[in-house]
Amino acid sequence: MIPFLEDMIEPWLRRKYPRVDAWFITRGEPLKKNLKLIAVICLFIGCYRAWVFEHKNAETAMYGKDGKSEAWAKYNACDKERAVKMALADTYLGTLTTQQATMNSCMSTIGQLEKPEALKILPFLLRRTVKNASPDVSGYASDAKYVEQFLLLTNKTITPIRMIVTCDRGITSAGGAILGTASTSGGGSGKLSENSYLFVLTSPAWAPTAPLVMVVFSNDAQLGACSFNEQ
Repeated sequence: MIPFLEDMIEPWLRRKYPRVDAWFITRGEPLKKNLKLIAVICLFIGCYRAWVFEHKNAETAMYGKDGKSEAWAKYNACDKERAVKMALADTYLGTLTTQQATMNSCMSTIGQLEKPEALKILPFLLRRTVKNASPDVSGYASDAKYVEQFLLLTNKTITPIRMIVTCDRGITSAGGAILGTASTSGGGSGKLSENSYLFVLTSPAWAPTAPLVMVVFSNDAQLGACSFNEQ
C-alpha cells in the first residue's frame, strides 16, 4: 500500500499542489520512515493476534470450551475415580486372600480329620511267673518253664488279630484271649524266629473296650523287653 501511495499518489499531489510539494520536501522523508515502522508494527500485531486466535481455537478443540482447566478437571476426576477403584481392588484382594487362607486351613483340617488314626498298642506287664505255678495259663500247650502275662490296650478295633511278639530273649510260644470272653478261635500261629512269634486270633475282635491278654512262654527266667506289633 505504501509503495502505491509513494509511486503514484505522491507525484500527482506534488505536481498539482505546490504547497503539498513544499510540505513533502520538509517533512515527507521522516513521515515515510514512520509509516513504514507503523506498518511493520501493525503487521506484527496482526500476526500475533492471528496466532493467539488460532491457539485458542486449537485449545478449545483439544480441551473443550473452558480450555486446560476443563481438561485438568476431567483428569482429576478420572484420577480420583481410578484411586477409588484401586482402593476397592486392594480391599477385595485382601478379602479374597484372607478367605483363601481360611479355606486352605479348613481343607487342611478336613484332611486331618479324614486321615485314619494310626494304630497304637499299649502293653502292660501283669506278672512274670513259673508256668507250673500259674493255674490260669496251664491250658496253653507249652513245655516252657517261664511265662509272662501282658495286658494289651489299643485305640482301634482289630479283627482278625495277627500279632508279632518280639522279645530280647528266646520265645517258645505265645497265646492270648480277649479279656472277659470264654471262647476264641484262631489259626496260623507259629514261631517266626528265636525271639519272635506270630499270634493269630480270628474272633472275637480286639477293641478299646475289649483288651487283649497275652501270655509269652520262654525257658529264660527273664525275657527282657517285649514288643507287640500288629501285622
